[in-house]
Order: sequence, then structure tokens, then C-alpha cells
Amino acid sequence: MLRRWKPIMIYALRRANVVAVRHMWPGTRAGGGVVFVVGGVFGFLPILGFWMIPVGFLMIATEFPPLRRPMQRWLRMERNNLTHYERHHPKAASGMKD
Repeated sequence: MLRRWKPIMIYALRRANVVAVRHMWPGTRAGGGVVFVVGGVFGFLPILGFWMIPVGFLMIATEFPPLRRPMQRWLRMERNNLTHYERHHPKAASGMKD
């Protein structure tokens, strides 16, 4: 189940990173990240979700230069791990049952 959602999570984190860096002012990135983390705490509510916590931390990390490089390295590593898994387990990666 987690393998099926992992590509969606990685894609959402990468898109949030692009939007935060290109389209938001520096102060709003950290503020938006805090709002996402707080909203993620209430993930049991219908509109909010636990997915907001990592996106919020990602937005906060874009604000601080010492955290940018490790964040980008982590996203790159997860993307590479995912493509490696998809290459070697095509049925599982596509969501098909064995």
C-alpha cells in the first residue's frame, strides 16, 4: 500500500518545493510551512490531511540555506529509489496484484 502512495507523495513534495521557491516571497514560505504543519496535526479532519506535515517541513526547509541541500538530496534519493523499485518490480509499481 505504501509503495503505491510513495510516488504521489514524492511528486507532491517536489511540486510544493518548486512552487515555494519560484512563486512565494521568502517570509511567506516559512509562514506557509508552519500553517501546513499545524494543519497536518489536524489530519483527521475532512479537508486537512497528514500529508500537510512533510509539505510544511519542506516549505520551511526552503527558507533556510543549510537545510536546502540535504532536502534536495533526500528528494533526489527518494526519486532514484522509486525508479529503481519500479524497474525491478513492474507489477507492484503499477498497482497490479500478483
